[in-house]
Amino acid sequence: MDPGWGHYEVFGIVSEFRDRVYPCAVVSIAASSADGTKILNGTGGPINPAQCVSGGNPITAPSAFGAFNDSRTGGGFGVSASVPLFAKKLDASIKGVYGTGIGRTAHRS
Repeated sequence: MDPGWGHYEVFGIVSEFRDRVYPCAVVSIAASSADGTKILNGTGGPINPAQCVSGGNPITAPSAFGAFNDSRTGGGFGVSASVPLFAKKLDASIKGVYGTGIGRTAHRS
């Protein structure tokens, strides 16, 4: 909007986020490959240990078993204003945005 003195804006944004989750990527404190070679020195377990069971046997090596996609929609809105000062020789501007889809990280709920 340009009412004659300054410039003003209101805007919105929508972002789609997708994450691939591997709950069995870390399955034990010390996982080994099929030939017995230690391939992982971790400090924790899987997100949900019950997910890391295949054919009734617990999975003991990092695996893509049970992987799934997690998709979220984020968004936000913003405002902007710019006004001339000192006989149009200097402009003063302010901008602001707020929302769940505008930053560098997406937060899980």
